[in-house]
Amino acid sequence: METFGSALAEKMFAGGGPVITTLTGGIGETVVSFALIVPVEDPVAIASAIDHAVLATTDEDRYAWALRAREYARQFDRRPVFDRMFELITEGAGAARG
Repeated sequence: METFGSALAEKMFAGGGPVITTLTGGIGETVVSFALIVPVEDPVAIASAIDHAVLATTDEDRYAWALRAREYARQFDRRPVFDRMFELITEGAGAARG
């Protein structure tokens, strides 16, 4: 069980096909609505999600989905994470002085 879903965030950031996953650990926070969610240990649901991703969506649907997922996943890239972290440090240092 992964507590955050780094591999899923990387996959969404990289683009390509849809993510199919379960809601264990912090996965839900990582993928929000940008993944097909299946129950844990449910091979029928996994097969159904794969069928949906491959057969029931058009290339345009998958492309649009990938773009939205990538935009969401950008917040997990190093630059935005470091920017937010340094903002908090700066705000904390200012509050300590003031």
